[in-house]
Formats: sequence, C-alpha cells, structure tokens
Amino acid sequence: MSLLRVILLISFSFIALYSTAQQSDQDVSTYTLQSIEDIDLSKSGYSTIKDKDRYGNEFSYGLFIPKLEKDQSASFALALHWSSATPTFEEFAKCLIIPAYTDQDAIVIIPDARGSTWFTINNEHLVIDIMQSVYAFLPVSKDRATVTGYSDGGNMSWYISEHHADLFSYAIPIATAYQSDGRINLPAYAIHGKDDELFDINATLGFIKVYKMKGAEIKWKALKGKSHFDACNYTEALSEAIEWVNANQE
Repeated sequence: MSLLRVILLISFSFIALYSTAQQSDQDVSTYTLQSIEDIDLSKSGYSTIKDKDRYGNEFSYGLFIPKLEKDQSASFALALHWSSATPTFEEFAKCLIIPAYTDQDAIVIIPDARGSTWFTINNEHLVIDIMQSVYAFLPVSKDRATVTGYSDGGNMSWYISEHHADLFSYAIPIATAYQSDGRINLPAYAIHGKDDELFDINATLGFIKVYKMKGAEIKWKALKGKSHFDACNYTEALSEAIEWVNANQE
C-alpha cells in the first residue's frame, strides 16, 4: 500500500507540470488500431486484447461487448485505471467497471497505461487513437460516449474534458484531484469518498467550484466512509452516474 501511495503522489505532482506545459502537437494525425477494426460485435462479454500503438509499442486493453442486436448502435465508455507500476487494468475492469456496465448497452474499452501515469504524450496519443478507431469501426457516436477513470485515470478524464472534449460527450471522474486554470468542457458527474486519505475531498470540491464558476456543468456525489484505496466498492455510485448519462441522452 505504501508503494501505491508513492506512485499516486508522484502521479499527482506530475499532473500540474503536464497540464501547464501543453504539448505542441495537439492536432494528432489520424491513426487507427487494427484490433479495434477487427472487433467481432457478435461475441459479447469480456476479453483481453493486445495491439501496437502508433509508435510500435505493444499495449493491452480490456474489452467489454454487450449483447447487441444486428445493426444496433451502442453507447461507449473509455475507462482509465488508477496508477500502478504493474498492470492493473484487468483488476480495475473486473471489480469496478464491468459490474457497473453489465446491464448497459455500452461497448467498454479499458486500456493499460503500461506501468505509467496516464499523463504522458504516448498515453495521451493512445487515448486519441482508440477513440479515432472506435468512431471509424464501431457503431458508436460521440453523443453516446463517456470517459471515466479512477484516481490517476480520473484525473486524466478531467484533462480530456479540458483538452479533448471533441472525443466524448460526458465524463465521470472518480476519486480525483485535478487542478487546472483551464475550462472543463464536458458535462461531468464527479464521485469522491469523504474519507479519501490521498485526495482531500475539500480540495477537490474547491477545484470543482472553480470549474463551475467558469461555466462547467458538474454533478457531485460524495460517498460516506469510502477510502481512496476502496475503489472496487464504488460500483453503485458509478452505476448511478451511468444512469445520469443515460438520462441526459434521452
């Protein structure tokens, strides 16, 4: 647990540096992923997929496909795991994300940050490439697409809401501490534990207050008795947030 704390604290420190030092190549050329082009929507359930990114680096992701009728459109979620020095995307998928999305019509992709914080240019490009591929090959539209994440992944969902809002229509950041001078451009449902010992709830509420003053649409859910290291017990709150997204789509 102490190692995880160190990793998370380092990740949090890096957010401010990454967010203020914007990349000069925000307009990324189109790159699509072969594995997403090859997805067979007739095979519902969870699987682990391997592919290579635009730089030729191998990466893995969890894929959840709901039961879809022929030619049925689907909603979509990109789910970003907490920071970890070892692969944790499958634990994140199986204990939190898939239970919350099981009864939904959503295709869900849970990529691996490859032992890194999400706040690297390679991982930022990976998110962009995944979404370009999703829109190119899957029966999904942007108005039914959500980015969600926990801790470091939740902070990245705020970052995406600020810098890549063209890729999604909603955000569900969970257990986060994302501070920026910018503007949050996606409607968001933020979830946070009152007993979060890593990211103080009052600090996070302060960040959100500033975003709302700048015009952001943010719904807030505080969970009593939830630790930062209790991520797998946030399923009910995530399910409520998904229902909020669904209600906004109607």
